[in-house]
Amino acid sequence: MRQSHFVAIDRFNPRQALKDMKYAKEVMDKGIALWIAPEGTRSASGKLQPFRQGGFRLAIQSGATIVPMGILGSNKVMAANSLVIHKDEKVDIFIGKPIDASKYTKRQRVELTKIVEDEIRALVKNQ
Repeated sequence: MRQSHFVAIDRFNPRQALKDMKYAKEVMDKGIALWIAPEGTRSASGKLQPFRQGGFRLAIQSGATIVPMGILGSNKVMAANSLVIHKDEKVDIFIGKPIDASKYTKRQRVELTKIVEDEIRALVKNQ
């Protein structure tokens, strides 16, 4: 994970989370694309949970392009709070249209979050 520039955000330690977000921005400023889980954790049921805004703050600060992705079935491959992988399960990935976060300001973070959440919900709806 380190070699792939994985950036973990400590959701339980606000000071460390700020340091983690700073590091994530440094990684993105070097041109490395990051994958962000806007729910903050894996869903036990597989249903989308409320989105957190930290990743969207980072996207706006770095002028990133967000590519919404809806993933169905990953909870069956590896359940929340587990490291057991079930290789015989199917995962479907739906990719949405890119969204230019540089067109949004810090004050529009909530709006951007909602746009991306709506897009992801639409991607996985009725699947």
